[in-house]
Amino acid sequence: MTKILGFITLTLTLFSAEVLQALPYSYSRSRKHHGLKDEPQFTEKYFTQILDHFNFNSMGNGTFSQRYLITDQYWKRGSGPIFFYTGNEGDIWEFALNSGFITELAAQQKALVIFAEHRYYGKSLPFGQDTFNIPEIGLLTVEQALADYTVMITELKQQLAAADCPVIVFGGR
Repeated sequence: MTKILGFITLTLTLFSAEVLQALPYSYSRSRKHHGLKDEPQFTEKYFTQILDHFNFNSMGNGTFSQRYLITDQYWKRGSGPIFFYTGNEGDIWEFALNSGFITELAAQQKALVIFAEHRYYGKSLPFGQDTFNIPEIGLLTVEQALADYTVMITELKQQLAAADCPVIVFGGR
């Protein structure tokens, strides 16, 4: 009986995922967030990120462009908190447009919202078309990703004159 229920659950989950994938792409991007008058207006930007945070001999001072999304439409500039989303394994737009609770909370707390894309996903490909070759794939580690986020937060706080603003980090998996 347990095996049958497990099979049915798996089948329904897979069927649901296929149905959602079949929806037109524009449908998933036009989702309204409950409690907000307007959808958040994210700006897509790129951050010059270090290739290897721990071994400068391997890549020298190599860098890549890490994509992030930002909106300051709710932010109390200079004193409001910064909500920083550490990207999952996928395109950052999908997470930003399906994480309405973060923008709802940002509106309440007068927060700046930043969604950072995970290295090796979406458009944040350190080596372009060669990103998934060996040895380039060797820089896809949790440690490198966390270091990416640390460097990005530190630099953006300086650029935005937000040195005293607290940072609250959200993330998946």
